[in-house]
Amino acid sequence: MNTVNTMNNVMLFREMFLVGSTYWNMVYGKDIGDVLKDDEGMANMRNIGQNMAWHIKQLWK
Repeated sequence: MNTVNTMNNVMLFREMFLVGSTYWNMVYGKDIGDVLKDDEGMANMRNIGQNMAWHIKQLWK
């Protein structure tokens, strides 16, 4: 978590846009296709995708 926090801080200090989601933007799986079974992780990915799409639309207005 310290690494992720440091990367976020670097981007924020450089005044970059960061798009967030519900919470952890990760999906877990061991074998190929396992991530598709992670319902909570997939819901987070859908949420961040929607947030990214909204943000991009706002930038192009």
